[in-house]
Amino acid sequence: MESDSVDVVIAHHCLDFTERPHEVLRELHRVLTPHGQLLLLGFNPLAPGCGARRLLGLTGHPLWQGLSPVSAPRLLDWLRLLGLETQSLSYLHPLPVIGQGRLARYARHANQWSQAASLPLGELYLMRAIKQVGGRVLPVRRGRPSARLIGLAVPNPAAAPRGDHAA
Repeated sequence: MESDSVDVVIAHHCLDFTERPHEVLRELHRVLTPHGQLLLLGFNPLAPGCGARRLLGLTGHPLWQGLSPVSAPRLLDWLRLLGLETQSLSYLHPLPVIGQGRLARYARHANQWSQAASLPLGELYLMRAIKQVGGRVLPVRRGRPSARLIGLAVPNPAAAPRGDHAA
């Protein structure tokens, strides 16, 4: 894929199952256009569910064997180094919501409160970042400057008076 060719990239758990997350991020950065948006969804390694998934991987479950999630604070540092400005970070689903009973209502309210308070307790994080591009240095123009500026005529500078100074 060409560099600077994609406006929006949605990376759904792609950093969680790779041995080289830095390379994946560099590639995502490379294909993003200037001011392009990157949406990253990943497992929160500090959440209890992630520990359970890792245990499943250790017991030989094929889906979870390759799990090595990147924490949101570490990812924020990596994005900053690449020149991506983080716009938002949300933690999702601190408690599982199953069914419609009182426990499910409690879990929904706790999840809403956790999200409103921006607590890093969710099983997942969703991060949005924008690729920042530094100002370009324009080449120096050689020769006579243009006689027009924003559609207005620019007068030539008047010649300074020359006086003959007799010594």
